[in-house]
Amino acid sequence: NSLSLALDAEPTRIAHAISAGNSQSLIERIANQGVVIESSPLSNIKRGAVENLSEHPIRKFLDNYVEVVMGTDDPGFFNNTMSDELASLRQVGFTDTEILELNEKMNNLRINEHGHVS
Repeated sequence: NSLSLALDAEPTRIAHAISAGNSQSLIERIANQGVVIESSPLSNIKRGAVENLSEHPIRKFLDNYVEVVMGTDDPGFFNNTMSDELASLRQVGFTDTEILELNEKMNNLRINEHGHVS
């Protein structure tokens, strides 16, 4: 699996990681390695990676202690904003508190290991 090979390179951050949602061992490996997943659920639907929000693995990631930050992927192409991405999570049972925590985490994790905004 290409995600497993990517994890061998010990990245600090991976975009999407949708395929990990089908593998508990990959989810655990991501969590154990401390890899941050940049998640863009609406973009993932629009590009066909998942059929709907209920199929998206973001809840599974969070329930398994994977660090997740939200992204918009390509807002010009997919025509969705960060607010749209965050608000979409309500459709799959995220509470306002959880959404605020994701937003705060996103802001905190934007500083890279060299102290620069990334």
